[in-house]
Amino acid sequence: MKFTREELEELKRFDAEVDKAPLTLQDYHQSAELDREVLHDRKDNAHRRIAAQQKAWYEANRERVAAQQKAYREANRERVAAQQKGGKTA
Repeated sequence: MKFTREELEELKRFDAEVDKAPLTLQDYHQSAELDREVLHDRKDNAHRRIAAQQKAWYEANRERVAAQQKAYREANRERVAAQQKGGKTA
C-alpha cells in the first residue's frame, strides 16, 4: 500500500505528536483493549468469510457430496447401522 505525499506528512506530524506525550498506564491499558477488540473483529470477519466459502463450495458440490455419502453408507452398511444404534465399531 502506497501513501501519498500528504498522507506521509500527516503520519510524520502524528508520530511527532505521539512522541511528545508519554504513554500512561491507563493509556496503555486502553490501547491494549482496543487492540483486542480489533483482533476479535478481524477473527470474526475471517470466520464469516471462511464459512461463506465453505457454504458456496457445498452448494456447488451438493450432488457430489450426496453421492459420496451414499456410496460410503452402502459400502459400510453394518458400521453405519451400529453407529446409529449407539454401538461401538472397530
